Formats: sequence, structure tokens, C-alpha cells
Amino acid sequence: MIVTDKEIKDVANKLNMYKNSVDVIYTSLKKPNPNFKLDKLKTETGLELTNEQNGGNIASFENQLELKEKLHQKVTSANATNIFKWIICTWGGIIETRFKGKPTINDYANCYLKSNDHKDFLKNIFNSEHAKNIASWSKVASFMYPDQCFIYDSRVPFVLNILFERRILPMPIPSNKTINQFNTKPNNSPSLSEYEDYCCLIKRIHKELYKSSYKNQYYVTEMLLFALLSNSDFIKNHISVTQVFKPKH
Repeated sequence: MIVTDKEIKDVANKLNMYKNSVDVIYTSLKKPNPNFKLDKLKTETGLELTNEQNGGNIASFENQLELKEKLHQKVTSANATNIFKWIICTWGGIIETRFKGKPTINDYANCYLKSNDHKDFLKNIFNSEHAKNIASWSKVASFMYPDQCFIYDSRVPFVLNILFERRILPMPIPSNKTINQFNTKPNNSPSLSEYEDYCCLIKRIHKELYKSSYKNQYYVTEMLLFALLSNSDFIKNHISVTQVFKPKH
């Protein structure tokens, strides 16, 4: 994937009007769950966060950032599967019954526990039958390696393709109602190299977009991109007029 510095700056310019509202835009989402309960988080993962401004028990945007920074510190061989289940199902909103009778979440835990770093983890995942389950395993990766890996949900590549005004990223099968209004075929999960390029792209955009606030917190840009499909101004200004994808008839 070749993306020029000018293209990165152009995308950052388009995002400028939304960047300072990332906390409001993101916490308006329902999936993933930005308003998770702090007591359930502590019970299921062992991570204790506090929020005095929001009733004490409901997560704030700052709690989301803390979650990215601290959750991986709580993972052990004994609790990895339970923590990954919380990430995927409670926080991520993927219905637990989809994994019933399947070893998928446990497999993610095994991949993580035998990995020395994010490169090992990605290699283990892409060498397994679970590579195409990127909507779930990339959630795990984004918490275990928050500085290197980001969620690859269909919403983010969809938004990025529109912002770059060309299809630079493969699109997994979408479940989002806004995306489903467009013909995004062919629907493909990224290869390992495409996923790595995607993570580098998030970092490049972040460095151009957030030069003071959220510096080096690259996941903030991923969170913003993820949430923009729920923003009416973004839909009006970019999605409604997109030439990248054709509306379904």
C-alpha cells in the first residue's frame, strides 16, 4: 500500500473538525460499549478504574483510555480467556453464543500466551484458521498491544477508504447498517501485510492529526474513525456524497 504524505495531510484536514469531539462522538456509541460498568470490569478482569464524574460506576472516555493502557497488565495464563471474553463480548458487543461450542476465544488466549510480542501474536493468528475472524481477534490485539495494533472492524476501513477517496483497504463483511447501504463487494479480510500497513496508516494519521493532545495515544485516532459512522455531520459531509462505493439499488 502506497500512501503519500500529502494524502495523510488531506485526511487529517478532513478529520480536524471532529478530532476535539472524539470523547463525545465515541461515548455516543453502543457497540463497542464505551459506557461499560466499572464494577463488572473489576469482577471479570481484575482491573479497577474509578470515575467520580459519572455516577461512580459507568466508564468515561478517560476510562476507555486507561483501559487501553492498563488491561494487558492484568492478563495471566489463568485468566487470559476470561479477559478476552470480556473484551470481545462485554466491551466489543459480539454475542457470546457465536462462540458457543467453539474454542475460538481460548485459541486467541493460547496464541497470546505463547507470543513474545505483537509480531509473534499476529504471526500465530494468521497461521491459524482464525485469521478471517478479524473483528474479534483485532479487538484483543488492540488491548494487548495498544501501541502497535488496532481494531479492524469494517467501519474503520470503510471510513478510511472514503476519506482517501479510493479503496486502499480490504473490507470484511459489514454488519453496520450505514455500510450496508452501499455495495462494498468484494468483502475480504486483510492479509498480515495489509493489516500491518493499516496499523502504520493509523499511526501516520494520528501524528498529523493530534500533535499536542493525545500525543502517542494512537488508538484515539482509531476510536475516532470507528465512531464517525454514528456522526450525522460526517455522514452528510462525506458518506452521503462518496464516489468510492455505489449505493445498493
